[in-house]
Amino acid sequence: MTTVTTAPAPTALKNDFADLVNLLDRLTFAENQLAKLQQTLDTQHLDTVRGHMPAYKELQTTIGECEAAIAVIAARNPQWFEEKKTVETPFGELKRTTSISLVVADPAVTMTLIKAAKREGDFIKASEELRLEVLGTLDDDALAKFGIKRLTKHNFNAAAAGVDLGKAVKAAEKSDKAAAKAAKKAGAS
Repeated sequence: MTTVTTAPAPTALKNDFADLVNLLDRLTFAENQLAKLQQTLDTQHLDTVRGHMPAYKELQTTIGECEAAIAVIAARNPQWFEEKKTVETPFGELKRTTSISLVVADPAVTMTLIKAAKREGDFIKASEELRLEVLGTLDDDALAKFGIKRLTKHNFNAAAAGVDLGKAVKAAEKSDKAAAKAAKKAGAS
């Protein structure tokens, strides 16, 4: 049987927990301040954008109308692009590029037709991949026979504290019920 050697865990220091609490306090404060800053920036951004909205709408409409009209004129004049792909004017240029794509209405039907023509080797891509979820059920010795090593990695995610009013209300209700129950018991004795 193969044994996996792991590095020894570092020795905990006396103040580690206190240091952790202090760092989480700083993290929470910084994240809350960052959230406030983000909210301020979002509000200022929206105020700025709203002030320019009428001009923005008008300009976007003009651009859309111009682009549509240019496309119609260019389609009517393919001769402009016979020698060069770009028509230059003092106010800008119009470039024509061509792209070709294949449209497959129903890939399953197309694959069936290709297979019927015995051309799947030419036109159909087959792929293989390891089933890691099944391999993960094997022990380390079996994995080693296939050149696989199990790697354990610990991830740490620090989370800033937050107030969950739902939890606070539930906790308060439980405390009230517990206090009432204790008072009832004390009165009965």
